[in-house]
Amino acid sequence: MLCARYGPVALEYVGGRVRLAEACEKYVELAEFVKSIKVEGPLIALLGIRRGTAASYSAVAKALGLTPRAVGKLLAKNPLPVILPCHRVVYADGRLGGYEYGVEVKRALLRHEGALCGDRACRLSGVEPVEGDVYAAILKSLGLNDI
Repeated sequence: MLCARYGPVALEYVGGRVRLAEACEKYVELAEFVKSIKVEGPLIALLGIRRGTAASYSAVAKALGLTPRAVGKLLAKNPLPVILPCHRVVYADGRLGGYEYGVEVKRALLRHEGALCGDRACRLSGVEPVEGDVYAAILKSLGLNDI
C-alpha cells in the first residue's frame, strides 16, 4: 500500500482508488504518490479549479456539459478524491455540500487550501481548461508546481 500526506489528511492508493488512510506503514512524498496513480476520465476537469478557490456545481456542470445534479452523482463516484479535487465543488452561495469522507474533511481541505471563510467557501471561480500534461496539472493543483 502506498501512502502520502496532503495537509490535514493521509491518503492511500489501493486497487485503483485513493482513500483516506487510517494507518500506513510507509509514506512517500506526495509527488511520488501522484506519479504512481493512473488518472483518466471526465473528472480531470476538476484540475481546472485552482488551488485556493472553489467552483459551484453549476460551473462544473457547464464545463462538463452536464446538469448540476449529474455532477453531484459523478463526484460521489470519484475514484481519486483529493487528487482530482472534488472537495473544491460547492453550492453557488459557498455552502459546502456533501463529501464522501464527510463535510468536516471537506472543510479541513478547503481551509488548508485557503478557500474557506468561516464555514463557507469564499473564493469561487470557474473551471479553467486542463491542457497538456495531466500529472503536471495535478502537482500544480496540490501546490507542488515547483517540483
